[in-house]
Amino acid sequence: SSDVCSSDLFLLVRRLTGASLAAVFSGFAFGFAGPMLGNMGHFNQLHAVAWAPLFLYGLQRIREDRYRSGAAVAAPAFALMWLAGHPQLPVYVSYVAAAFVVGSLLLDRPDSTVARARLGWCAAAVGVGAGLAAISVIPTIELTQYSSRAEASWDLYTGRAVPPWQMLSLLFPFAFGLWADHGRSVGYFGDGAAGENLAYVGQVTVLLAVCSWWTPGPNRREARFWAGLGVLALVLAVGAATPVGTLFYYVPGFARFRMPSRHLIVAALCMAVAAGYAMAGLADVRPGPVLRRVALRVLLVGLAVFVVFAWVTPRVATLLAQNRAYVAWAVGWPVAMALATALVAAIIGGVRGTVAPRLLGVLLVVVLVGDLTAVHYRVPGPGVRLIYADVPQSDAVPKPRIVALRADLQRTGERVIAVDGTHDPFLLPNLTRPWHVPAAGGSGPLGIQRYVGLFAMGGPGDVAVDVLRAPHQALDLFAVRYALAPEQGSHGDALRAEPGRWTLVDRLQFDPDDPDSRYELYRNASARPRAWCVGRVARIADEQAAEVIRTSKMPDGTAFDASEAVLASTTALADWTATAHEPACTVQPVGTQHTAYRTTSTSQSILVFSEVFYPWWRASVDGAPAPLSRVNATMLGLSLPAGAHSVRLSLRPTSLWIGAACTALSAIAWLAMVTEAFRRDT
Repeated sequence: SSDVCSSDLFLLVRRLTGASLAAVFSGFAFGFAGPMLGNMGHFNQLHAVAWAPLFLYGLQRIREDRYRSGAAVAAPAFALMWLAGHPQLPVYVSYVAAAFVVGSLLLDRPDSTVARARLGWCAAAVGVGAGLAAISVIPTIELTQYSSRAEASWDLYTGRAVPPWQMLSLLFPFAFGLWADHGRSVGYFGDGAAGENLAYVGQVTVLLAVCSWWTPGPNRREARFWAGLGVLALVLAVGAATPVGTLFYYVPGFARFRMPSRHLIVAALCMAVAAGYAMAGLADVRPGPVLRRVALRVLLVGLAVFVVFAWVTPRVATLLAQNRAYVAWAVGWPVAMALATALVAAIIGGVRGTVAPRLLGVLLVVVLVGDLTAVHYRVPGPGVRLIYADVPQSDAVPKPRIVALRADLQRTGERVIAVDGTHDPFLLPNLTRPWHVPAAGGSGPLGIQRYVGLFAMGGPGDVAVDVLRAPHQALDLFAVRYALAPEQGSHGDALRAEPGRWTLVDRLQFDPDDPDSRYELYRNASARPRAWCVGRVARIADEQAAEVIRTSKMPDGTAFDASEAVLASTTALADWTATAHEPACTVQPVGTQHTAYRTTSTSQSILVFSEVFYPWWRASVDGAPAPLSRVNATMLGLSLPAGAHSVRLSLRPTSLWIGAACTALSAIAWLAMVTEAFRRDT
């Protein structure tokens, strides 16, 4: 992703400035900046932003009146941003792109005909791009309505913002620890997320971004525009700490996302572009004195802020007094980078002729690469980035014990759950599906809210300890026969505390050299099958159903037994009529897919499916469509008449089909656009 970020930004900056060396600098500054490093684990974020510069590149071509070729580039780049799997950065970049389009119109002041043409082609590019991504975006929009992101939330919007003090990492990347060097490590002691709060884009980048405000020549206003966008992104990264952050809560789309710290990625993009303008502009002035003055002044301001920071932070004062390694890296390294920049500028200041700006540019690239290299290999530890992409083949396939467990679960239709979510190396949520392991749980912001709430899942998909204990029935209802838990920890303690329900069946260790990778597999004696019949409906308000499942008690204090009754709202199971006698009912699965059943019942009954309620589900009884209802907070229920019946459960992904049709039509439109671009304006 970093490589794509760098190469795409190289194209954009070279297009904007006409200077290849400036484009090389900007590419390195963006692709290997601290915000990219800090979000390395959130690959879908990086995959999304990797295409942002190419999208802006296409818009720039439209700005240059190369309408068709610009739209042909911008459309797939816009689509690839949205297809990366997380909409947060595509939303942010879309606002940046809108600002770029409007700002370029204000800067260029074209006549009304040209302005309308530019706006029309930009809209066409976005429309075709959105259509290309529709196969993913339309189902995602539908899913959002059932997730925790259905409503705007102030707590979500402000959660994990960058504490204002940590903007000091723009100049002092090691000020808050988070680095290691042959045992002389200093742990992170800032507030909130660790690496995700690292704003560092290279000190040279910051200095050039400051210089961009005084960039000579016709590009001054554009350089200021990008520098201003970078400052705005930095302000938004601190969330509600400023009135601007509070105001942006009401901007459409912003309030649905958490972690304002991800604005740092947008800030890195904008500062890298501004720095590229500054480097390109240095060819028109004596570059040495300008950069030297800026470097020394910024260093003095940064040191003054650091002194105040050390004064109000006892931990820093202690480290400065007792830890030479901290002094060397937290203070010495940024001072050395600023002095190196000033020294390079001073030396080049004595060189005459057109070679001076080029020589200065080359040396600044060298300083930047050395600076970011040091950050990469000391945050969070030495050598980590060398092995990040080296995924052993053994980690990409299920372990033998998981293979055996899979065969058992596929036969019975039951499920397994990793109680610690994404921390479990045996059952990573993004791998259980391709491995065909029937699993409960999962992770991600778009999880079905009723299901996630019932299991009290955290962000990584870890379930609350209380879910493992009686009287909580969530695991039983969803046919969770096995639970895999770390040997040490509260989850394992909870499972061992209920021997009547949970039985230890195996011990596993993922890494023979890592004692923390020891896990225990437990069998749940109370798990229900994938489908069963009940003869009684307990009418209850929606907001009370989850609490009944957690406590196994109805609001009136009577016991709730899921094998005898089903919880339903007053509008669910509308065709149900109570019977005087409990039906004698049997449910027999047909095949191994657990989507077809043969049922027999002496009277009307409710067939309960151990599936999460979603609009795509469809049911048929004896070949005729039958209405499904949401029961037991977030499960499927079907009313069956007395007698023997054949029941089938299937998925009808209507929104996916609509999205696929839009994508197909948009692909045709894009191909026509490309053909016309080659013929007319490339």
